[in-house]
Amino acid sequence: MIFSVVKSADAEWETAPFVVLLDDVSFLEGIQTEAEAQSLCDLLNQPPLKIIPIDTTRPRWLAGGRGGRHQAGAVLLEAALVFPVLLLLILGGFDLTRLANAKSNNDWIAQKIADCTKAKTCAGAQATAQNLASGFSMNPSGITATAAGNTATVGYQWMPVSPFFPSAGVQLTSMATAP
Repeated sequence: MIFSVVKSADAEWETAPFVVLLDDVSFLEGIQTEAEAQSLCDLLNQPPLKIIPIDTTRPRWLAGGRGGRHQAGAVLLEAALVFPVLLLLILGGFDLTRLANAKSNNDWIAQKIADCTKAKTCAGAQATAQNLASGFSMNPSGITATAAGNTATVGYQWMPVSPFFPSAGVQLTSMATAP
């Protein structure tokens, strides 16, 4: 095997006219400079420095092993370990978002009841709270409201989706005073 450099006469290769030949057969085409082509030939004509045999008896996870038979099982095991944790993290984030939203809605309902109680425009604190809760997709039967003067207290039993929170839910309480 002898590598050599020639300059192509083809007009198609005018920007990169040099070709490396292997025993008079084109090996590499489209080299821009003769020096670059010559350095590639010199490199390719050198004998290999060291040949490292591949040990096929070693496991795949060690360098040079062939293996592959147990890889599908390893992937399945990794998925079985990671999937539940990932699912719980996603459900936990979803529940925390729902909890923050429910607390914000509860605060707003308490403020509205305090305002309407001060202005004496609501039919009753409990009825108003249930009406407002249904507009927020909250369970109206889980809300309690009391009002006196210009102060209102609203409680809501929030139920989680994930197992991070107690199965009985979380009791949210908001208190508001009308200015």
